[in-house]
Amino acid sequence: MDCRVLIAYGDVAGAGISAPTPSCDRQEWAPQQLLLPHPTTGQQACFLLQGSSLQEVNWFKPDYGSWFVNDMVIQDGGMTMCTPCDPLFVALPLLAAARQETEDSAGRFCVTEHILESEPYPDLLRLAGCIAPSLELICDSKQVGTDMFYRLNTAKVKGWLCCKIECLQTGLKQSALGQAFQDMDSVQLAAYCIAMLAEYVQEQWLAELRDIYQVPSSGEENQASQAQSSQDSIPMPGQKRPRFDPKELAKKRAKEAKEEAKRHAMAKEASTMRSISSFFAKPKK
Repeated sequence: MDCRVLIAYGDVAGAGISAPTPSCDRQEWAPQQLLLPHPTTGQQACFLLQGSSLQEVNWFKPDYGSWFVNDMVIQDGGMTMCTPCDPLFVALPLLAAARQETEDSAGRFCVTEHILESEPYPDLLRLAGCIAPSLELICDSKQVGTDMFYRLNTAKVKGWLCCKIECLQTGLKQSALGQAFQDMDSVQLAAYCIAMLAEYVQEQWLAELRDIYQVPSSGEENQASQAQSSQDSIPMPGQKRPRFDPKELAKKRAKEAKEEAKRHAMAKEASTMRSISSFFAKPKK
């Protein structure tokens, strides 16, 4: 049987999956591979569901490489990486479609099963228990008898996404490249975080976030850059310089810091070394 390397979030033991607790139902604990629509593209994507934890599955393979696992070599150097993913990202476009909002109506309420029902993606129904505790973060809810009905609330979605932005900002500042992010102004950092969320959030919500954080769209940045290039490099009073791409800025500053540290290390090492000519000089009498 072929072996593969899989890295997943959570406790890892033996075959790569932690053992269930005695109080946990083995059927519910067992990890399940799900095929779901990707939140941004709608294309088929692979996820791993273990209990109430949803993880996105991605596969990476370098051009050359193998794995050493215990006393054997795995020739295929590929790696399957599972990273935690908020299931509300997957549910957001489904909730927006189920709402059926119009100019005259705020939309309709639906039960969770109806929201997740999809003929091409039957695995969506397995997310019902996973997203139910969190739906009220982005939805209005009504209870009829024992059934709960939900309708997407735009204001709640904005607040929820702003919380994601704030968490990203805090995490980036505390990361290994934290100094580069701390040197960014608030708009640059917000633009960087919005670009990260773009992997899971559709454009209509990204536009709302750009308005909230006053981040110019790419079209506005291009116009500002063209206008600036036809004028002096020194801006007039009250005129703003076009902003750099925050991702490129962070990479540039990280690279500069790394090169500076390398220069210091080389200079320190050079100070303790003798020149080559000293080895061929005549010994002093």
